[in-house]
Amino acid sequence: RPDLSSVRFMTSSSAPLDISDWKSFEERFSIPIIQGYGSSEAGWIGATSLEERRVGSVGKPLAYHRLSIIGEDGADLSAGEIGHIELGAETSREYGYLKGDGSIDVTHVGRLRTGDLGYLDEEGYLFITGRAKDLIIRGGINISPMEIDHVISQFPGISEVASVGVPDDIYGEEVAAFVVINKDVNPRVDKILHHCRAYLAEIKVPKSIHMINALPRNERGKLDRKALKELWLELDE
Repeated sequence: RPDLSSVRFMTSSSAPLDISDWKSFEERFSIPIIQGYGSSEAGWIGATSLEERRVGSVGKPLAYHRLSIIGEDGADLSAGEIGHIELGAETSREYGYLKGDGSIDVTHVGRLRTGDLGYLDEEGYLFITGRAKDLIIRGGINISPMEIDHVISQFPGISEVASVGVPDDIYGEEVAAFVVINKDVNPRVDKILHHCRAYLAEIKVPKSIHMINALPRNERGKLDRKALKELWLELDE
C-alpha cells in the first residue's frame, strides 16, 4: 500500500459522487474528499474548503453566478426543493466554447440552465441530484435515478449500479436497473427488489434488474445512461 500520509485531501468533480462511495473512500484511506462543481460554459460554479465541506454537497455557489434553483414554471424554489440549476447575473451574459482559432462559439446568452438538477439547503450549500435528461418520469412522477442507484449500491455484493427510464405502454416510462456484481457473488434479483422496497416508494422500485459485466462509460469516464437504454432495447427484443 503506498504511503499517502502527505495527502491532505482529494477533490472530486465531473459527476456527482455517490455518498456511499464518498464515505467508503474516506474510511479506507483516511483522506477527506472535497467535491466541486463546474461546467465547460461557465467554469467553476460551486466550491468549498476543507473546513466547511459537507458530505454530499459541492459547496456554496460562487456569488457572481447568481445561481438559482428553478421549477418547471420558471419560478424560484425554496430551500430543499429539487429543480433546475440556473445561473447568470446579466441578461447579456454570453456563454460558449473557445475554438481552436481563438474565437468564441457563443451557445447561449442570458440566464443559463446547466442541465443539472439539484437543491440548496437552508445554509446555501448546493447538492446535485442528477442530470435533467436522465430524470425518469413514471406515470407523471419525477424519479431521480441517483436515488435508486444509491439504495441498490447498499446491497451486499454489488460494486456498481445505474438506473434508467425505459419505455412503458402504461406509465410512459418504467425503471430498469443495471448492476455489476463482485466476483464469487451471485445475488438473487428478488432479494435486491425486496431491499429496494424497504427503502424506496413502490413507484421507484425497478421493474427489472439486469446483471452485466461493466457499466458503459464515455471517453471522459462518465456513466453513459443512453447506452444502457439502448442495451435494454436489445434485451427486450
